[in-house]
This record gives sequence, C-alpha cells and structure tokens, in this order.
Amino acid sequence: MLLSDPLQALQAPPTFTATADSILQDVDHIVETYHKEYSQVVAAVTPSKADFGNTSFPLTHAENERTLGERELIFDSNVSPDREIRTASQQARSIFDRFDAETSLKYDLFALVDAVVTSRI
Repeated sequence: MLLSDPLQALQAPPTFTATADSILQDVDHIVETYHKEYSQVVAAVTPSKADFGNTSFPLTHAENERTLGERELIFDSNVSPDREIRTASQQARSIFDRFDAETSLKYDLFALVDAVVTSRI
C-alpha cells in the first residue's frame, strides 16, 4: 500500500494523559475484568472437557489484553515527571504482581491448563 504522502504517519502518536487516580481506576478495572475471564472459564469447563479452544485460547487472549494494559499503566513509573503519577504507577505494578501471585496459586485453573497439556502429549 502506497501512501499519497510518505511523511504522513500511519497511526496517531500515543498520548500520555493518565492521572494518578485514572491509573488506579484502570488497574482495578483490568484486574476485575481478568478475574471475571478466569472465573468464567473455570465455571464453564471441567478438566475432562478442557481443550485448547475452551481453555487455553480464552485464557491466553485475556492474558494478552491484561499484559497490554499493565504495560501501559506501569510505564509511567519510570518516565513520568509527576511524582504522584510515578507513585500510582508503582502501586499499579504491586497490584498486578499480587494478582499474578494469587492467580498462579489457583488450583482449579491449574487443573484445567494441566488437562489441556496432558491431553496434547
């Protein structure tokens, strides 16, 4: 695809409009959404019925979405000139780390993923 103007940007540049409050609200929203995704998969699928399509795919998709949001929110912890934004971004990192630790300890989720892996071997 040729552009009529080769100096024209293909997409708009990122905007950095986050506030300390918006960062923490976004973290809560992402964690809540991700928790719902996990809960839906665990509620709908038993280990005997677990396969790539009903377990791995939705979990991976949710993880990718969460990771994208996480990276955007913790980016400011290293670069923002505003101390409040840096602090909120560091808090966001702590919340995500805690959530990751809690999620990795969920046996019901492990059982589903293990069933998918075991069935593929």
